[in-house]
Amino acid sequence: MRLAELSKAQKRDRMTKRIKDTIVASRIIEAVCDSAEIKPEEMLSYTRQWRVSYPRFAAMILIRRYTFMSLHDIGKIFKINHANVCYALRKLATAKPGDRMAATYEAAEQAIIQRNNNL
Repeated sequence: MRLAELSKAQKRDRMTKRIKDTIVASRIIEAVCDSAEIKPEEMLSYTRQWRVSYPRFAAMILIRRYTFMSLHDIGKIFKINHANVCYALRKLATAKPGDRMAATYEAAEQAIIQRNNNL
């Protein structure tokens, strides 16, 4: 369905959902940064150091899990292609339980759950 064919109420609902997703995404990024002890600027940078890239992957995965954002929209937040977001999803899927990636993801998810319980 084209945007021109939508009613005003439907357009408003779509915009509200996008704003809510953006707010939730920014809160997820903050929580992941706190759990990984890095700055948000570092997470949004292009560095490939594992201490930054693994939390970045975890943030992408958590944003995908807790919002209705598309891979393309998540990629826009991190200034990357949607294929890199797919790579992050595959990276976690193939991670072993004791792996550094799995541990980073679990710590980030616990930080988000804890933040939501404190609200």
